Amino acid sequence: MSRRGDNRHTIVLLQTEGDRSTRTYMDFASTSKALTTICGMYEVLLKSLNPGLAEMTYDVEDLFAYLDRLPELSALIYDPQLDAYVPHDRAWIKQAALSQLQGVALPRR
Repeated sequence: MSRRGDNRHTIVLLQTEGDRSTRTYMDFASTSKALTTICGMYEVLLKSLNPGLAEMTYDVEDLFAYLDRLPELSALIYDPQLDAYVPHDRAWIKQAALSQLQGVALPRR
């Protein structure tokens, strides 16, 4: 995630289960905070499924499988040049999360 793009207001739209009533959104001051929270959601799930483990590890494929199981996942990221929110799909979120986890700057599109 580039430093310039990191400070852009981000809204994450998601549905956690098949029931449409689980649709919700989360609002973040930066894209990196949004991505950290998305990854954190998976970590919370892992902890709830494995309460006896003091420490857990997972790889990016596990995270991606979790993100793929969400019925809906997208992000709206504010672009001040357009004065509008630009939509980003699940594939972009996965790539951005991977880049953030690796500490690599993600090119703007």
